Amino acid sequence: MLRIDWAVRMTLCSVVLPGASTLKAAEPLQVTVTDVEKNIYVESLNLTSDQVTPDCPYAWSVRKYVLHGGRQEGVEVIDVDNGRLRFRVVPTRGMTIQEVRMDDLRLGWDSPVKDLVHPKLVNLESRQGLGWLEGFNGWLVRCGLEFFGAPGTDEFIDNTGNKAKMDLTLHGKIANIPASVVEVVVGRSEPFEIRVRGKMDETCMHGPKLELWTEVSTRAGSDAFSRVRQYHQSQRQAAGVRRLVPRELRPTPDGGERPVHCAGQTRRPHQCPRRLGCVHL
Repeated sequence: MLRIDWAVRMTLCSVVLPGASTLKAAEPLQVTVTDVEKNIYVESLNLTSDQVTPDCPYAWSVRKYVLHGGRQEGVEVIDVDNGRLRFRVVPTRGMTIQEVRMDDLRLGWDSPVKDLVHPKLVNLESRQGLGWLEGFNGWLVRCGLEFFGAPGTDEFIDNTGNKAKMDLTLHGKIANIPASVVEVVVGRSEPFEIRVRGKMDETCMHGPKLELWTEVSTRAGSDAFSRVRQYHQSQRQAAGVRRLVPRELRPTPDGGERPVHCAGQTRRPHQCPRRLGCVHL
């Protein structure tokens, strides 16, 4: 852990070394917080405008840490403060955005569940498939990927071509799948963009082979943030892609959100028997 943190500090220091080229200094800072395949994990991270962008007029920060105590033991969170707007991303819970704050405004969900419950303590099959609610307290949570909606029994064609049935739980599994890749990217020049992105995998032998990349970004001093997400299926499941372009949101005085622009296109697998292309993000 100390070795990785030291590597981050060396990266930050490199931007002020004598003789560094202008092009090199302008390249974004990218820190890999988690990468399962490469066995990379950074337990704590603290990036500030003074370290990374000394010329930025806004005092922004990105802080990553681990919660302790109770049912939230071991949950990882990333707090982003762009100098005006603040939001919290939870990689342990499918890159959920727990809340957004700006001045006296808060976007969030006042759930009876107060702590960020670790997925290992959420039994999705409890209460006749309503166990998902035992950990629900985020403002923007993930639903899907293989299925979402009310619990029930689904009929489908299995890998042998025969009819089969499966019990589906409320809103699927993705909200309780920790991210396998988490990255923080900060632009060193205007507009000083701050991005947090992650990847979740929902896979099973003879079952779904799904991958979701999601990104939340903002700019230093901005009153808005954007969400980008890409949804992929693999091989036999039609090699389909659900792709959406950024949607920029601004908090409104009534506690809601106002879309600034939204556009995109969707291509779903043809005649998918188990709604694999239907993703509620």
